[in-house]
Amino acid sequence: MANILCHRDHILQQIRERYKLDNPRPLLDRVMAALQEQAPEDWRFTQSPAARFFVVDLATQVKILGVSYRDWGREIVHQVQQAVRADQVAEVIGKLSQYSEGYVQGFYLPDLAVYHELMTAYPRQRGEIGEKKRMLAASKEQLEHAVPLQSKKLAARPNAIVVSATELWVRQHLNWVNLSNPNKEYYLCERLTPQGINKCRRRIFSYTSNGDVRLEDIPVTGCPQPSSECYLHLAKPPEFSQAYRTDAYWTLPTYLDRRLLDLDFRERQPDKADDGPLNRDEVVELYLLRRLVQAARSHFK
Repeated sequence: MANILCHRDHILQQIRERYKLDNPRPLLDRVMAALQEQAPEDWRFTQSPAARFFVVDLATQVKILGVSYRDWGREIVHQVQQAVRADQVAEVIGKLSQYSEGYVQGFYLPDLAVYHELMTAYPRQRGEIGEKKRMLAASKEQLEHAVPLQSKKLAARPNAIVVSATELWVRQHLNWVNLSNPNKEYYLCERLTPQGINKCRRRIFSYTSNGDVRLEDIPVTGCPQPSSECYLHLAKPPEFSQAYRTDAYWTLPTYLDRRLLDLDFRERQPDKADDGPLNRDEVVELYLLRRLVQAARSHFK
């Protein structure tokens, strides 16, 4: 079972305002149940280092933003916050080397719990993942050949689709785009279960620039004979030591990184942030976390 957290009251408020639904509780309960019960504990909803993902509830078309992180650095963040509130910033600066070493230690731990935290409900036509869009745009600029796909559209794609509390589909790398009419895309999705991806169950979903997600009546084959061998399990081979984890695990942000990313977004785009601009203490916290992470970068060059 996946570790799913939820900013429940905030999301319910956003759904009421942005989707005009009087009673959004059943849909949020449905999404939470599907993610918690159908996603394996070790699942990642995106391979992107930005570690943000979109899940869409098919019945209501509500688009929810989630973030993933490894549970490390929480105590460091709390200590920094307490020091800022107590006007003890100089003490934190004096301990930056110590905090940085503690932060780096977490990167080498192969057994940290992974959390997925549902943050807010985006408007259907506006939702995109800013970090992913910037990374895609930067990658396109580094290539010698032109890439015609729009970074904004790529960053808006849903990663998971909830059909019911017991039916969850995830996008699996095959995305069909018509450059002459890029306003509608088609995705190959496979059924996600607690045992892993069910390769017997495949569906085609469409997604439009208006944010509409639809299950298409298009035949697509999976494993011809359903069996336990048709599940894509996430467990690593027993010959591997416990120290081996996938790239998707090692590139996940930590809790401290997640806090830094959230504060950075609110500083850059306060008008788009649900929590609004930073207050005084948060400005100082952001400054200290940036210095801490910058000091740690030398370990990974």
